[in-house]
Amino acid sequence: MIYLAIALCCVVLFLSILDFLAFEDIHDEYASREVLEAQNVTLTDQLLERTSQKLEWKMAQISWVLRSILMIICVVLLTKSAGKFAAKPE
Repeated sequence: MIYLAIALCCVVLFLSILDFLAFEDIHDEYASREVLEAQNVTLTDQLLERTSQKLEWKMAQISWVLRSILMIICVVLLTKSAGKFAAKPE
């Protein structure tokens, strides 16, 4: 059970790294319609699609949900494992 918890923690770490990469990309390339209009940029659907970063935002949302679920599972597994270790006579 403890090995499963460790594996899940590794998955959570991997998802956190992906979040960092997604947010870094959003930071570098995201521009809202209001920002573009304020800069007097001619708006086209292609430009708005390019700067909206929809894929990165969706990945961050999915990752947050997955990380939350995995962390709850890890806590349950580690609690059960700790209970087994505490119940063992020395």
